[in-house]
Amino acid sequence: MMTEPCIDGKIKVVRQQQVVLQFADDKTCAGCGIKHLCNEKQITLDRHLFDDDIKPGQNVQVVYHKVFQTAVIIYLLPLFFFFGGLFLGRRIWGPANEPMQIFMAFIGLVLGLLVLNRLNKILSGKKYKIEVKTIGR
Repeated sequence: MMTEPCIDGKIKVVRQQQVVLQFADDKTCAGCGIKHLCNEKQITLDRHLFDDDIKPGQNVQVVYHKVFQTAVIIYLLPLFFFFGGLFLGRRIWGPANEPMQIFMAFIGLVLGLLVLNRLNKILSGKKYKIEVKTIGR
């Protein structure tokens, strides 16, 4: 499984059910895969993601596991439908009728985008698998 280390941070607050992490580095925010979960360089995570013996000020690294799967779905699914429509147009109208092949390719692309939209609605309810690793105890 491919993972992306997001960013190093420090534990700011430890509560009974939640832990607040503080991130200091702005440079990696743009490329971070979970930046949408952050609020002013802070993120609140469930306590069960951490070891039992964590303390404020402890360094951690947040890793999440959906970069590759998301990229495959977003980029390859519409492309697959585009070429499927192109192939189907070639099979139905033959190689001599290029306008219909191009039309079918764009129909395939539109279908691929509709499938992607539907898939997004289905998968948006699922949470990212986040892993937190403590650095230097």
